[in-house]
Amino acid sequence: RPIVDLSQASGSPLTTSQLAVVVGLSAQFIRMEILAGELKAFRVGRGRCRKEYRIPWLEARRYALQVGVL
Repeated sequence: RPIVDLSQASGSPLTTSQLAVVVGLSAQFIRMEILAGELKAFRVGRGRCRKEYRIPWLEARRYALQVGVL
């Protein structure tokens, strides 16, 4: 997995796992934040076992700032 650097101005949407690694939380907690409306994301694919989400770069950056990582 490539290292994600949210200090950059732009980038590709992140998976829940990628954002979880950056902010030091679990992917499950990130999904709970999405479902609670604290974090904006869009669904991709069909995800039979679990919904797959992508978090836009700027939203991931905003969230990292909110939790105090950046």
